[in-house]
Amino acid sequence: MNVNSSTSTGSSTSYNRISGLATGLDTDAIVKASLQGQQSKIDKADQQKQTYQFQQELYRDVIKQLKDFYSKYTDLTNLDSNLAITRNYQTTAFTTSDTTGAVSAEGLAGAVTGNYNIKVANIATKAAGSFADLSGLKSGATQFTVNGKTVTVDLTTGPTGSANPTDDELLAKINSAFTTAGIDAKMTKSTLSGYRLQTNQTGASQSIGISVPQPDPNPATTFSFAGSDAHVTVTDSYGTTAEKTYSTNSFTIDNVKFTISGATSDSGISFTGKTDVSALQKKIAGFVSDYNTLIGNITTKLQEKKYSDYKPLTDAQKEDMTEDQIKQWETKSKSGLLRSDSYLTSITNQMRSAINTAVGTSTLKYTDLGIDFTNDYTKPGQLTLDETKLKAALESNPDQAISFFTNASAASDAAEKYRDSGIMQRLKTILNDNANMSSSALLKKAGYTGSSTLSSNTLQNLIDSQTKLITSLKAKYYDQQTALYKKYTALETAMNKYNSQLSSFSSMMGY
Repeated sequence: MNVNSSTSTGSSTSYNRISGLATGLDTDAIVKASLQGQQSKIDKADQQKQTYQFQQELYRDVIKQLKDFYSKYTDLTNLDSNLAITRNYQTTAFTTSDTTGAVSAEGLAGAVTGNYNIKVANIATKAAGSFADLSGLKSGATQFTVNGKTVTVDLTTGPTGSANPTDDELLAKINSAFTTAGIDAKMTKSTLSGYRLQTNQTGASQSIGISVPQPDPNPATTFSFAGSDAHVTVTDSYGTTAEKTYSTNSFTIDNVKFTISGATSDSGISFTGKTDVSALQKKIAGFVSDYNTLIGNITTKLQEKKYSDYKPLTDAQKEDMTEDQIKQWETKSKSGLLRSDSYLTSITNQMRSAINTAVGTSTLKYTDLGIDFTNDYTKPGQLTLDETKLKAALESNPDQAISFFTNASAASDAAEKYRDSGIMQRLKTILNDNANMSSSALLKKAGYTGSSTLSSNTLQNLIDSQTKLITSLKAKYYDQQTALYKKYTALETAMNKYNSQLSSFSSMMGY
């Protein structure tokens, strides 16, 4: 007689499963058939759990796509591709025949295309003084006055109070005192220049005063250093000449940023501006393409066919299938789970409205820039781009184009703010509210890595609830299984005893 040892998972009871040799019954098959209803409940609960997990996975994939789009086109950490800031709408390039590099010119967004001549008499300097060593500052409580702010530093001791401090220790002590006092200056050491004390900013307003006490009756030794302004003569395209004074070595005229690094000859340095929208045009074309990909992916989920017959697979079903078959089946199991989803529908509607609602601060509409919504019914919500029309608009009306895309409204009224915001600012708000904020309906529904919603969201709560239900159902299954095996084991034992008695009786009767 064959005996299989088995232990019930639902309880601590151990028992021997005796095969049906005595009764002729297939005990395992009978028990399995008897528990089919309970197994069906477990399978349905597990399939529902997998459905929730599939939904959560699909939602999180969409959230990731929204986040990636936000990061690329509206996040300040991606300055090169960001289309929500004006710096990326530069369409004017300036050239010069000068080779000295004393002046450079950069066309900012909205720069006036034209010719400029820049003559530099002198550049702006910092207030600065150099010392071969710091022995002349060691007489006692030395006072440093920088731009009207004074701090006293005892230079007879080192940073830790040590006597006979080295010059390098005193340098560290001075800089530490400046930092503590909020003084905008620093002392550095150079092999060629020795110890140099200078302000961090340039301009005639910068000043440094040092007062070193001396033994009585000698007066204190003093040092003073002053910065200077840059003096520049600028001539624009109209032949207008103006003398300018700047506290820094970078200044902007007509949205053209000039940076100076040295004096020029009396003839100055001439620059010629030329409009070149190719780089901006390429960025906008890339934006339209990525926008279409995003909208296309979301719309696909909203319109996917639902295959009701393709429930998530049970473990038993997977055992009889290949990996490819499982993958194909699960693709259909996931299909349609976000069909007509209200959250995703709302997001696509908001994004469409952000583009086709007029921007109050711009005279241009999206169609004026060659952007339009496609008539192709297979690509709902996606855009088309006429690059020739876009180029013409960027060249002829750059200021209005910039406003259309980037204007940031400071209005407190929500409706007014939306009306006056450029489309990239609107999209930035929509994407941020829906994909980045823990309070968004989408994150509350599915959760996302890096936010407080990761383990606390509607779908995760449903998944956890199903896990508890499955555990309960399995416990009940194993309890029932144990009871059935005990019943059939008792029957087998009784039948074996009967057969043994019958055999003995037959022997006695000589059969």
